[in-house]
Amino acid sequence: MMGTNKIDSVEECPKLDDKMRVNLKMRTSDCFKDGVLTEAEENDENLEEEDKEQILKDRKFPWHCEKGILNNMEKLNREFNEYRGLNPVKIFVSGPPASGKSFYAEKLAHYYNIPHLSVK
Repeated sequence: MMGTNKIDSVEECPKLDDKMRVNLKMRTSDCFKDGVLTEAEENDENLEEEDKEQILKDRKFPWHCEKGILNNMEKLNREFNEYRGLNPVKIFVSGPPASGKSFYAEKLAHYYNIPHLSVK
């Protein structure tokens, strides 16, 4: 639903269902299709097969994550963090013996849901 929240509800209009339906036939945009050689390029005797392959390669759609989200999760995670300026936080707790370092480090780790490492 879209709107400005100024209208609480709208009564259903009888027999408008059929009038509001749209039969859409959609096709993929040409920008998503891999390029093809023009007739002139195919018939050009000066172009070798390697040149033709290079032309096709240059016209191929530049997918960012061609293999899907799951196969590029690490890359997407890295980009997400870089774009938002999210850097890992590292906390080092030090102090004299029996001052509560381990106690408070465990509390911090639990509160922020981060791993707690201790060196003995």
